[in-house]
Amino acid sequence: MNCLSACLDKAAEEGKLQYHHRCKDIKLTHLCFADDLLIFIDGSVSSLQNVLHVLKEFEEVSGLAISLPKTSFFTSGLSQAKIDQMVTVTGLTHGKLPIRYLGLPLCTKKLSLLDCAPLIQKVKGCFNAWSTKSLSFAGRLQMLNSVIAGISNFWCSSFVLPKKCIKILNSLSSALLWKGTTEGHHSAIVAWDTVILAKKEGGLGIRDLCVWNKACMIKLIWLLFFCSGSVWVAWFRRAILADNLSNFWTRKPNNKYSWLANKSAEDKGRCFSMDKDEIGKWTILLILD
Repeated sequence: MNCLSACLDKAAEEGKLQYHHRCKDIKLTHLCFADDLLIFIDGSVSSLQNVLHVLKEFEEVSGLAISLPKTSFFTSGLSQAKIDQMVTVTGLTHGKLPIRYLGLPLCTKKLSLLDCAPLIQKVKGCFNAWSTKSLSFAGRLQMLNSVIAGISNFWCSSFVLPKKCIKILNSLSSALLWKGTTEGHHSAIVAWDTVILAKKEGGLGIRDLCVWNKACMIKLIWLLFFCSGSVWVAWFRRAILADNLSNFWTRKPNNKYSWLANKSAEDKGRCFSMDKDEIGKWTILLILD
């Protein structure tokens, strides 16, 4: 994969494929994780053909070939005639956003409950597994604090989850904790607001997803200031902040940006004004020069 990355970067440097206009400044041609590959180009037929040529050369050297039925291209701002031409020339299918990448939906708008369906179904699948039904109360509590927290962490670190989604996840967690399954009706012995308190405060120490989601969003702001090696940070600084971090505090929402980028512009002051009761026991310390 390192060789493939080098080949794509070299093709861009030689002008065989043109950079996407929002990726040109940081010379970003692709994102790759295991066998999931996203390639960004300018949207011309010649660039797309050259990408396929690079992939073909890589196949001849490594023996690793792309699966055309599983490969699609996505466009924005191109005419239908241009899209039809790309389909005819390359044989690829034209996909439509949003799609899922690494299990997360690639969505520029506010996340909806429908977008969160994979997360809810995955959690529900873990709760209703046959092995879960044999767990004791202590086992179910441990499961909520480890396995389920791990599943939701990836989403909480990437999106502001809808309140309805968090409410459903809390309801499923409550059903598992007190009944051992999410099937049928159940009644909680103790209110969920009490369960998520720390043990010394009379709760069970289960993570509050609402507070944790806010903490993860604040971490994204921390990354902008202190994590210079991140590709996302490099892109955000250049494309959104124009290489000036002070612009983060004065930036206004823009319809050219995603909902999450605009949300950070609207709520940046409120992020740092959460009182102790709201932030709970999660302490986020930001040291800004």
